[in-house]
Amino acid sequence: LVAVGNDRGTAYLVEFSENLAISAKNDKALLTAMFERESRREKIIEGKMREIRLRVKTRQSEAHSTSSKDNRPSVQTLSAADALLRTAETDFLSIIEAEEKKALVVEGAEETTETTEDETNKPPTKDALPPN
Repeated sequence: LVAVGNDRGTAYLVEFSENLAISAKNDKALLTAMFERESRREKIIEGKMREIRLRVKTRQSEAHSTSSKDNRPSVQTLSAADALLRTAETDFLSIIEAEEKKALVVEGAEETTETTEDETNKPPTKDALPPN
């Protein structure tokens, strides 16, 4: 039996299994093997972390050295950016032209309906009156 308490002052009695109370012949060897596996695992993880930090450091130094040598973008980068800009401009202008055409068509349709409405709503003139 084991007594366990907490910060509130509550005490518990816990009964362990016999397997936990009485050690077997190979328990010490198994525990040692487990500790060795875990220590190897930690060393491998630390090695990977060192490798990652080294890669990041070399990339940063390479980026810094290339940016300090030449602050201008390459010709290929500029030509690709120019091509994208030209494509965007042509698309934009074609969309604007299409919208203007739609607006003209709609305005033309509105004008024709306004003129027909104006003609039908106007009082008849003397010339348009039928003779009596």
